Amino acid sequence: MNSSRRPFIIFGIVIATAIILRMIYWLSPMTEYRVVIRGQSIVVDVVRDEETRRQGLSGRVTLAEDHGMLFIFPEKDVLRFWMKDMVIPLDMIWIDDGKIIDITPRIPVPAFGVLDAALPFYAPKIPAKMVLEVNAGSAERFGWRAGDAVTMDI
Repeated sequence: MNSSRRPFIIFGIVIATAIILRMIYWLSPMTEYRVVIRGQSIVVDVVRDEETRRQGLSGRVTLAEDHGMLFIFPEKDVLRFWMKDMVIPLDMIWIDDGKIIDITPRIPVPAFGVLDAALPFYAPKIPAKMVLEVNAGSAERFGWRAGDAVTMDI
């Protein structure tokens, strides 16, 4: 093998491996768990890492009535979320210490053409460690309120 081509071959192998690993990651299903609030069971995809948090529900076109996404953070904080690339309006249920601490209801999808820099951020009134994203109107439909107990099998 020509030694001048060797770095290019090694680089190609590294890139191909990275692409294959990325495809395996995206094609593998997220772990599925349940969150229960006031007797209502919600099937959730649990996300714990930064990359999956950035993706969130962005790009999904449907979300079943009894499904959502639970974001778990390593520490309590005033978490900030936005609706970049969202096509489903959401309720954000802010959770800490096994209870709902705040609810941001009926967050609309961004208007077409709005620049990322102009998108609003949504945050709880006090620090939280988790946020549950569900279809807009779910909190009202199920009667959820701040202070409600939250159980989960995670």
